[in-house]
Amino acid sequence: MSISLGANAQEQLIRFALCFCVGLASGVFALLYLRKAGFFERLLTDFFATICIGGAFILCIEFVLNGKFQLYGAIAYTVGVAIFPLIAKILAKHKREKDDK
Repeated sequence: MSISLGANAQEQLIRFALCFCVGLASGVFALLYLRKAGFFERLLTDFFATICIGGAFILCIEFVLNGKFQLYGAIAYTVGVAIFPLIAKILAKHKREKDDK
């Protein structure tokens, strides 16, 4: 008796990994949200980051997922985008704690 994930489970896994990698690349632009700046500079950088992240997501859907929105692709992309800002926040928190001591 064997468990089957479906006829295209391997293809879905590859697409998941590709969406995750595209999300990681877009995560670099997500670091712009953590930037401290004046109102207009922050407005421009947030707008630029949003356009880059959204554009990469559309390209990911178009080229990796063959133009079909798939929930697993969106989740993989979102997790990939969130990795770098999460790491940056954790490192900043540890640095603040170290400086306080």
